[in-house]
Amino acid sequence: MKTSARNQIHATVHAVHDGVVNSEVMLDLPGAGKLVAIVTKESARALALSPGKKVLAFVKASWPILVVGPLSKTSARNHLEGVVKSIMTGAVETEVAVQVPGGPELVVMITKGSEKDMALKIGDPVGVLIKASHVILGVD
Repeated sequence: MKTSARNQIHATVHAVHDGVVNSEVMLDLPGAGKLVAIVTKESARALALSPGKKVLAFVKASWPILVVGPLSKTSARNHLEGVVKSIMTGAVETEVAVQVPGGPELVVMITKGSEKDMALKIGDPVGVLIKASHVILGVD
């Protein structure tokens, strides 16, 4: 499958908690990481999501928030920690690749100004925040 989403993460459904309209899908990532997705209850049914099901989680590179320093409490359900693997600076935006230990590599787009303010370097520890509603699930 080809998509424009830079982050395509293999995961396994750990649990599905149905609400009235939406379902909260708890995912296990390679290694020991976790990811939470919010999908409509109808989508969860159509994808036959249940514990043990293999899924692909898609997150566009422009959706996550990159954090330097300790992660504070936020409304984002997903807080992943990693290290800066690469930095590619463009005219307006910068692409930052973050390696999550034992897990996926995530690509995050930030502004060139944010890159300068954060003084990012390869090997720096960073956090990646992703709202659960920004995780799109796919199955074969």
